[in-house]
Amino acid sequence: MLAKSMKDQKEIRSQAEEKLKLKKKRSPLCDDGLSDAQAVLIHELEVHQIELEMQREELQKAYEIADETSNKY
Repeated sequence: MLAKSMKDQKEIRSQAEEKLKLKKKRSPLCDDGLSDAQAVLIHELEVHQIELEMQREELQKAYEIADETSNKY
C-alpha cells in the first residue's frame, strides 16, 4: 500500500512539473536577481501548489461520484 502511495505521489509530482513547464512557457516570469536557493524554493512552492490543485480536483470528482451513487440508493 505504501509503495502505491509513493508511486502516486511521484506521478502527481511529475504531472505538476509538466504543468509548471507549460505554464512558464506561456507566461515566463522574470527571475533576475534571485539567488539559486530562492529560485529553487519558488520552483518547489509552485510545483506544490499545482499538486494541491490537482488533488483538489480529484477530491471534488470523488465527492461528485459519491454523491451520485448515494442518490441512486
